Amino acid sequence: MIFRLGAALFLSCLMASGAPAQGILDHDESATSDASLVAGWAEPGGGRIAALRVDLAPGWKTYWRQPGEAGIPPTFDWSGSENLGDIRIAWPAPVVFHTYGMRTIGYHDRMVLPLKVTPRDPALPVRLSLSLFYGVCEEICVPARADLALTIAPGAPAEAEALIRDALAALPAPAETAGLTAARCVLEGA
Repeated sequence: MIFRLGAALFLSCLMASGAPAQGILDHDESATSDASLVAGWAEPGGGRIAALRVDLAPGWKTYWRQPGEAGIPPTFDWSGSENLGDIRIAWPAPVVFHTYGMRTIGYHDRMVLPLKVTPRDPALPVRLSLSLFYGVCEEICVPARADLALTIAPGAPAEAEALIRDALAALPAPAETAGLTAARCVLEGA
């Protein structure tokens, strides 16, 4: 709990300063991760499928939307986007890590988050502009930041389809689809 409070205070100060992470920590984030937006395909009605892809250096990991007992969940700022009506992020099933007696939740090697993009005007291109703040960890955790952009024209040919479909296939299944009929949880005091 103390670690989480300390991390939260550190991140609050970091984000309030507006300074890039590498200026504070002298950390070369390009050595540990590489983030990009990749186009997918058009959907009926003008929607588009894209993805956020973060490739990680060997031994490094990044975090899920709820990182567990420690870690930095990613934050997304799409405010610089053009012709963007709505964007929904899909979260493939993460991995549980045990480090220094703490349980964290995230991804190793690569994180691919499918994006369902709804344009304001389906007849016009969508220009995605993302300011991404996320954490990467090996033995220690460091904040990383990436400013990414991607323009998707209406009727653009499919790209990165296999990568995105693999991530979509890794989404957690609803209970009915997975065949779950009952669940039981028991808590016992120490």
